[in-house]
Amino acid sequence: EFTRTEEARNIFTVGAGKGAAAATPVAPAGQKAAPLPSGTQRAPIGLGAGGGKTAADQQKLEREAALAEKKRQQEEALAARKAEQEAKRAEQKRIQEERQAAQKAAQEERQRQLEEKKRQQEEARAEQQRLFEEKKRKAEEERAAKAAAQAAARNQPPPPASQPPPPKAAAPKAAPARQGSGGFFGLGSAKPAPQAAQPPPPKTAPPPAKAAPQAPTPAASKAVESLSLSFPGVIGNEIEPGWVEGKDFKKSDGNLAQGDLVILKRSDGALRFGEVVESTGLPWQQAFMVCVVATPDGKVESTRAETASNLFVLNVGGASVAAPAAPAAAPPAAAAAAAA
Repeated sequence: EFTRTEEARNIFTVGAGKGAAAATPVAPAGQKAAPLPSGTQRAPIGLGAGGGKTAADQQKLEREAALAEKKRQQEEALAARKAEQEAKRAEQKRIQEERQAAQKAAQEERQRQLEEKKRQQEEARAEQQRLFEEKKRKAEEERAAKAAAQAAARNQPPPPASQPPPPKAAAPKAAPARQGSGGFFGLGSAKPAPQAAQPPPPKTAPPPAKAAPQAPTPAASKAVESLSLSFPGVIGNEIEPGWVEGKDFKKSDGNLAQGDLVILKRSDGALRFGEVVESTGLPWQQAFMVCVVATPDGKVESTRAETASNLFVLNVGGASVAAPAAPAAAPPAAAAAAAA
């Protein structure tokens, strides 16, 4: 009914045949057993030979008790470690929350500073705009007052002071007349009768101006002047209207020689033929003297210096140009215009 744990030194064994003397009295059937002292446990004990507990049983009980105590200690240690880990995680979580709160507060402070700076900038711009508008308003008022004063001054009785302006007003009227004519030398001024004497001098001025591009011709070498051109009948002519750059002709690569037929843009914007007569300048400049006007007998009459980047050549497999006979003699004025 009851048991208790005792060490082996506190336990005595009973010899065979003496179990009856040491047996615990058992209460009769139907009666309660007498109360036992505190700390004792009741259990049936076998009597007689082989009826008592052996040392092996006692050792087994001790091992079980030791294992139970060890298990209890392990559970307590595990619970303590678990509690420590929970406390550590809680502390880490608290620190992280505090750090996040500090970062959020710093970010809010930065945002507040940015908004404050933006507000100050907007106020400064508004103040500048206000000052600008105020300055503009004052300037307009000053101009209006000045205009009113000038108008009042013009309406004053002394007209002698207003007589000098008419000549000044006449000068601007002459300027629009020249602009409306569309000519650089004032050719349109021939319409008014009083100014009819002025157009002749400008008309005589164009020949010298057009003769300026022919300045390189006198400086050309005698060998160039006496050179017989290969394409005298083509030089100065415009290219065909249907020709396309890249198909019929292309940019020169600088590999040009005397007698090569080239195309260049003239002062009138048209693409015309020319013939290379010699190279000029330094070798790395790739500059060439090109004949732009030929004489009736196929000689060089006018040349101009051009770099290879401004010259075009006929594309291989593209358009072709025949070399017609030399053109008939042209008047000097026409030759000078073609040289331009």
